[in-house]
Amino acid sequence: MDNVSTGRDQVADLARLLGALGGPDVRRIAAGHCVTCRAHGSAVAESGFEVLNGGHRPQGADRLLLRRASRQAEHGTRHFWIASNDGDYAQLAQLGTLAVLTIDKTRVSARLRTAAIVVISLRRTEAEWRVQYASGTRFGVLAGEHLP
Repeated sequence: MDNVSTGRDQVADLARLLGALGGPDVRRIAAGHCVTCRAHGSAVAESGFEVLNGGHRPQGADRLLLRRASRQAEHGTRHFWIASNDGDYAQLAQLGTLAVLTIDKTRVSARLRTAAIVVISLRRTEAEWRVQYASGTRFGVLAGEHLP
């Protein structure tokens, strides 16, 4: 959940939505600056995420997530979902298929948008978070199928 900002009171609900995507065998990893991890780490972990502390360094969380994705690819992972707008994550497409989840499609970097097979919007209604994607897009995990 990098560069996908939401209100403090909505973090747990958003983490629950993201934690429900992909089924029970999906490895879920979240990383953030140390202050963010202290504030929200337990709420995110409750939704099934492994929470990594990126420390105080700029891009520390990004580096951790990219390194972990590379390790996962070495062990056979081929499908990556990233809740981010950051173009640095475009390199995940070199490891397999890349799907981007975002709150605001206009903030997704051009490089990340180009690298992804799909960009999925997350929308907040009064009561809950919802996944929104173009009706013509076939994205198997959301439909309970395998990715093409």
